Amino acid sequence: MINAAGIALIKEFENCKLVAYLDKLADPPVWTVGWGQTGPDIQEGTIWTQAKADAVFLQTTAEFERAVLAECVVEPNENQLAAMVSFAYNIGMGWTGAKKPRRARDGFRQSTVLRRHNAGDFVGAAAAFALWNKAGGQVRAGLTRRRAAEAALYLT
Repeated sequence: MINAAGIALIKEFENCKLVAYLDKLADPPVWTVGWGQTGPDIQEGTIWTQAKADAVFLQTTAEFERAVLAECVVEPNENQLAAMVSFAYNIGMGWTGAKKPRRARDGFRQSTVLRRHNAGDFVGAAAAFALWNKAGGQVRAGLTRRRAAEAALYLT
């Protein structure tokens, strides 16, 4: 499980909503519940308890931790890992394989954060978080703050 600083960072920016809402900044818009959970089983009218939201959050962060570690050639320290898990939790892991599938979205696997981390350029990796501060094609203040917090944790 990622460290407490990483858990706190994700929770600070995701906020927990127990009634599903339509995230209109996503492209396409997506129904979201809990700590930023999406998926085919989440739709208008979905309601979760706090216990379910917290349990799914812990399961999801563990899945992202495994996925992030699988992509790291250079083993991250605990704060680097926590920052990269927060980042991946927000943007997704992205596609796999040598060729981008049609309609696939870029994510952590395609990020400069990962490339620079794996090259051992930790300062460059931290700076690269800032490249992912747009939603709906526009720079978003909340994403800019989140990326700065992730970069700061990564360098801690």
